Amino acid sequence: MQLRNFQIGSDGISLSWQGQYLDLHNCFDFQSFHYAIQSRQIELCWRRSLEEWAKGTALPGLKLVFSDIFFFRVKERDVDYPFTEDDFLMSVSFHPIELRDEFDSISLSSSPADDLTFFFQSEWGFKINAAIVALQPQLV
Repeated sequence: MQLRNFQIGSDGISLSWQGQYLDLHNCFDFQSFHYAIQSRQIELCWRRSLEEWAKGTALPGLKLVFSDIFFFRVKERDVDYPFTEDDFLMSVSFHPIELRDEFDSISLSSSPADDLTFFFQSEWGFKINAAIVALQPQLV
């Protein structure tokens, strides 16, 4: 998978875009995902958190756009968690395709064939593999 204009942070919770550290764990709340089946595109959307510690984050929101999807898996949420935990990202990491059932570990190395995994506090998540993913800033 080609990361067009950003990198995954080595801490397993962030992205790097145009020199900015985007902490998806502490400073952004996950908002939505959209899967356009005909165009094989997935969009994941975050908004800057309203918490005090996120106020220094310059970007109000971001969207990751995956194009030419060839693998997509959603892990169900744990019903024992409150719904307030659904927007709280625990980790973002690459995983080899042999670990498609694994969501809650972090891998700091990657190869072009790996899936990109997003795992949330309420133990739900996404695994996505696509030709390209790009970050689009959102002005919310």
